[in-house]
Amino acid sequence: MSLNTYLQSSHFLEIITNKNISKINQIGKYLVRSIPHQFIISRVLAFCSDPLFIEKLSLSEITKDAPTNRVTLKYVIEELVQEKFINKVKDPEDTRKFYILPTDKLLQNWLQIIPYKDDEVKKDFRLTFSANKFNFANKANVFWNTINRKFFISQQLLICKYNLLTDALDIDSWLMLSLCRRTLARDFPPDRDYKHKMLTLSLKAANNALVIDNGDPRVQANNAGSYLHKKNYAKCNYHCELAVNCKDIDFYTISTLIYYSAASSNFTLTKICFDVLTQKFPNEKYLFFTTIGLILLANSSRNAEFAKKIILESDPDVPYLSILAAFVAGEYNMMSILDKFKNRLDYIERNFFIRTKVRGLLKSMMTKENATMLLKGMDKSNWWSLADFKKVG
Repeated sequence: MSLNTYLQSSHFLEIITNKNISKINQIGKYLVRSIPHQFIISRVLAFCSDPLFIEKLSLSEITKDAPTNRVTLKYVIEELVQEKFINKVKDPEDTRKFYILPTDKLLQNWLQIIPYKDDEVKKDFRLTFSANKFNFANKANVFWNTINRKFFISQQLLICKYNLLTDALDIDSWLMLSLCRRTLARDFPPDRDYKHKMLTLSLKAANNALVIDNGDPRVQANNAGSYLHKKNYAKCNYHCELAVNCKDIDFYTISTLIYYSAASSNFTLTKICFDVLTQKFPNEKYLFFTTIGLILLANSSRNAEFAKKIILESDPDVPYLSILAAFVAGEYNMMSILDKFKNRLDYIERNFFIRTKVRGLLKSMMTKENATMLLKGMDKSNWWSLADFKKVG
């Protein structure tokens, strides 16, 4: 039985109506005191263990359907805060917004009075409440290979917010928050104001991570990415240089640095990052954005064989890799290379290859000169006519 189902069951109602509950422990006194007390306590317990329900615990959301007026509700909340049963926690991105979260005191008291004796219910509640941490590199790899990226981002934003409400020093969540915000700005910008807002929030999250640990290569690389999308190439290169000189750099981070440095046209730094990648991770498949950076590097030196090798050694299942294959095929007259990708175009990729959309994506990812150069190469391959190929199998 899930926690949410349990709180709405007859078992919980029996607890509240039991006259002896006030003698069990401190929280019992508040459960029998008033309906507003019951409402706040049950609401917090029902949604606190699942990060995807975090918005339901915002102060503004709770007040919408409260069984009392706002004045009484505010009094009840302040009383429970004072008794250390709940905490009012500021939103990590908007300090004007508050969330209501349980304290250990509330959890311990509540678990003592559950009449339902199934230990799995208690165990599951305890685990889900604290099991939402993640490793940024692993989550970011999933992120780039997700087809429905917009839905994935909406989930990650809630998970990151949940983690940061419980631990403001969670670097991985700040990094993921920054990545999601700038991807929203790049891939789904309904208007310029929205794009500007998302990029500003992305940089803010990146800077928050930088304050926590400026010696972490992931943090420096993330700042480079945030400045790249704001077209501040000088600061992008500055953070790239700091990141590549950090010890214990991981595969994902060095892969992003190849893209960030090349997208800002610092090909000397791109070559340095590529050398680090080949020395430390010689057997890894290139990620999509790594391939973009290496293609730009190859084109700057007019090395056709290097460009072809990059495409062939990249992971063919990475979404949108066909964009780079189209450039290499057109720019270096290697049309046969497209055969590798004709039969693997998924639905989103088939419908993505509208020239104006690709042009907009490239312009938001790098300098105007590099974007124009890539687009011209794709035009030579007549790639747009391949958009009707259907995936086989």
